[in-house]
Amino acid sequence: MNKRTAISIVMVAVVLSSTFSLAGNSTAEEIPRISVGQAIERAIENDVDLRQRALDLEIARLELEAAEAMAYVPSIGFSIELPEWTSVGWATDLTGNLSANLPLPWMTGRGLTTSLGLGVDLSDGFELSQVVWEIAFSETLNLGNLDAGTAGLDVLRSAVESAERALDESVGDLVRSVLTAYADLLGLRLQSEIDSTNAETVAADRIQVERNTAEGYASENDLLEAEIRLLEAEIQAERSLQVYETALESFSRETLGIEGVFKPIEIALDLDALLVAAASLTVIEEIPPAVIYGQTSVQSALDRVVAAEEALTEARADALPQLSLDASVGADQWRIGFGLSFDLFAPDRSVDVEIAETELELAHQEYEAAWMEAENTVIRLRQELHAAIDDIELLRLEIEKWTLEEPSMAARYEAGLISAETWDAFGEELEAFRVDAIAREMALLDAYLTYREALGLELDWEGWLT
Repeated sequence: MNKRTAISIVMVAVVLSSTFSLAGNSTAEEIPRISVGQAIERAIENDVDLRQRALDLEIARLELEAAEAMAYVPSIGFSIELPEWTSVGWATDLTGNLSANLPLPWMTGRGLTTSLGLGVDLSDGFELSQVVWEIAFSETLNLGNLDAGTAGLDVLRSAVESAERALDESVGDLVRSVLTAYADLLGLRLQSEIDSTNAETVAADRIQVERNTAEGYASENDLLEAEIRLLEAEIQAERSLQVYETALESFSRETLGIEGVFKPIEIALDLDALLVAAASLTVIEEIPPAVIYGQTSVQSALDRVVAAEEALTEARADALPQLSLDASVGADQWRIGFGLSFDLFAPDRSVDVEIAETELELAHQEYEAAWMEAENTVIRLRQELHAAIDDIELLRLEIEKWTLEEPSMAARYEAGLISAETWDAFGEELEAFRVDAIAREMALLDAYLTYREALGLELDWEGWLT
């Protein structure tokens, strides 16, 4: 069952007041009532995949936080070497070393390090025997890849953004999935109620046929056919009840994580408020580029473009040298050293550049295709929302027509101008229209929520699915 059909079933259930009770010893009062909004909230709390997505996001954030701390925050270390005690006294001094390191994330070396060493002579009292200190600077600059020092941080930031998008998408998918499953339950319950009512009607008809047979107005064959119809109706009613109870139990256990069953609640929809909210989304005809840019498929394609550009830059700059600088100053000496390194000849360099250029061209084409597809999707969803709004306007005219036609048909039936069959057929059409009317209202909510998600807005289901 697709989402549109499922939502229609939800509104079919809204039309009829629920008097259904589960078979067994449990009564309706003993069964908890859970609305679709409560079901979604419970499912979000219970969903294992969603919890894993949330943990993935937390891990990605912690990894980024740890990497940024290592890249920007100095580290401090302290060590002590204890002296040895021998038969002639202390064999060595008590020494300690205090060190600090200040990383430079835009470079690839060790950064700035300092150390301070102290020694204490324990053989002749508590006196300092040595003081050693040093300040050193060591860095490497790759002219072919000036961002090499921060590349790891960029990857981790991208991982956090991807995890956030994955979590948001999972929440949206779960909301729609629970809504569909909840709609299926309402549809199964409605079918069970219809089959049960039909069985009761057939049973009453069977009693009347039995009376007519006893009075001679019906034959034994008519009674046999009535018995068969009753058995078929009872079988169908029992089958529908079993299907509903099985689905309800599975939904309770697997989706909501609760033992036992519950009673789904009908949905009340504020159509006027929904029309205003839906219309507000369609005021701006031109889709903002930020909406398309924010689509997951577009972002993924853009990441591939960025990666291909970086790969091409590295391939072209592979011939550039690497510069290094080592400098230190201590208690008794200082030194400065420079270094220069590069490849004199690399036979595969030109091929690597050509491969990188081809991969970049492919990435650009994939990005353009993803952009066009995302743009067409948003436009299609906006058109569906427009159509749903227009359909509600048409629906109101149809309601006015049926409102005028119903008393007219009733008067004609009372006057004997139309047959009972024609009146019954009109009643069935009217009831079908009422069911379809609510389904069309729910279709507007479906289009509204879907378009909001496409625009990157909050899903906003709480205010409607209560």
